[in-house]
Amino acid sequence: MNGDMRMEEFSRQLEHWCRFVREVEDGYELTIYDYTNDLSYRDSIDTAVAAESSRVPRAVVEELSRCDERFRKATNQTEEPVLPTGTHETKWWWFRVPRKLVGELADDLRERRMT
Repeated sequence: MNGDMRMEEFSRQLEHWCRFVREVEDGYELTIYDYTNDLSYRDSIDTAVAAESSRVPRAVVEELSRCDERFRKATNQTEEPVLPTGTHETKWWWFRVPRKLVGELADDLRERRMT
C-alpha cells in the first residue's frame, strides 16, 4: 500500500466488509439500500487490491479470502445484480443475496423478485 494512511483506510474497509458478512450470516435486517451500500465496500477493496496488489500483505489477502468465502456460503447467486448499474454488473458480489432473509431486506428482495 502507498503509505500508512492508505493501509489504514484499506483495513477499515476490510473490517467493514467482514462485519457486514457476519450480519448477512446472522440475518441482514436493514434495507436493500443499506445492503447495496455495504456491497460497495467490496468494490473499494477490489479497486485497492488491484492497484496495489504487490504491496497488500499476505495476511490481509487471506482475511479477505476468508470473508469472501463466508459471504458466498451465506448467500445465493442471482441472475441479475442487486444494483443493476455501473461496474457492479461485473463483480460477483453484486449477484448474491442472503440465504437467511429477514426484515426489510427480505421484503425489498421479494418486491424485486430476487428470492
